[in-house]
Amino acid sequence: MIKFLLGAILAVLIWMNLHGVSHRESPAKPIAKRYQIDSFHQALDAFKQDTGRYPTDAEGLQVLRNAPNIKGWRGPYLRQDIPADPWNTPYKYRLHPEGYPIIN
Repeated sequence: MIKFLLGAILAVLIWMNLHGVSHRESPAKPIAKRYQIDSFHQALDAFKQDTGRYPTDAEGLQVLRNAPNIKGWRGPYLRQDIPADPWNTPYKYRLHPEGYPIIN
């Protein structure tokens, strides 16, 4: 009986591991990404207030940290370098044709 019970427990643990039940993604990563993107948008708004525009696609988010030759630039607008997202993927920035920034 004990061998059967141990075998059943082992089978359940193997099944859980194979089906990813024990490796569910924490909800913390999407929340952290949302907060990082919110901080980028605040910095982008401050950049726009100082310079009269959002960064170009070529300038990207790095212009929020590094002092470029842009009239009115009063940064850095972020305290730290641009981090990767919680999955260790670089953030992508582009300026929508209608003039608002998109970060993903």
